[in-house]
Amino acid sequence: MHTKKTSEHILLGASKGLPIFIGYLPIGFAYGILAMQAGFTVLDTMLMSVFVYAGSAQFIGVGMVAASSGIIAIILTTFLVNLRHLLMSASLAQRLKGHDKRKLALFSYWITDESFAVNSSWMRKEKYIHLTSLFSVSIVAYLGWITGSLLGALVGSQPIDVEKYGLDYALPAMFIILLIYQLENKKYIFLGLLAGILSIGFSQIVTHNLHIIIATVAVSTLGVVISRWKPTAR
Repeated sequence: MHTKKTSEHILLGASKGLPIFIGYLPIGFAYGILAMQAGFTVLDTMLMSVFVYAGSAQFIGVGMVAASSGIIAIILTTFLVNLRHLLMSASLAQRLKGHDKRKLALFSYWITDESFAVNSSWMRKEKYIHLTSLFSVSIVAYLGWITGSLLGALVGSQPIDVEKYGLDYALPAMFIILLIYQLENKKYIFLGLLAGILSIGFSQIVTHNLHIIIATVAVSTLGVVISRWKPTAR
């Protein structure tokens, strides 16, 4: 029996999402500054965070706008960068069977690399987690991104050297921490190393950050195969 009150489910999820909220503040702040320096207004900057809500895609989009790239190129590039969300959504969907599809569709909107990492790791360790708690993780993270973006946009009209304060390193730092949290056993360590090696290798062949996507898809597929493979008894 799962008799916790809704407020308890919310608070439980919020406690899991709080580290992401804190981590998103400097990243969102950096994005807000870069967006303003690229010619965005405060409203433009906030609308992008509210409706796109994809850190890496937003950074790339802002950079391409600043470089006067065409709209088609921007759309295609951000689409390719966000293809990994299909893998993340599919992975979580396997563990959320039986829930209202409308709720799952809404839940999928708030999936990010960080909330996925926290929720999927949590779901591996616990037999049952209320959907409200999972929502809470994602929404708290979302609020962190919105808050950081707003703060960055408000000060972004001033001349600020992003590299001087290390804000350009905020996003890679977050990904490194998330990777460390995922290295729970030898299998994950192997897959993490393989992803890095493949990404470096593919970077010599393809451009526009596609090497990261190719390596991610390849290693994710291998991970699924390994997790489902069972040696035949002899």
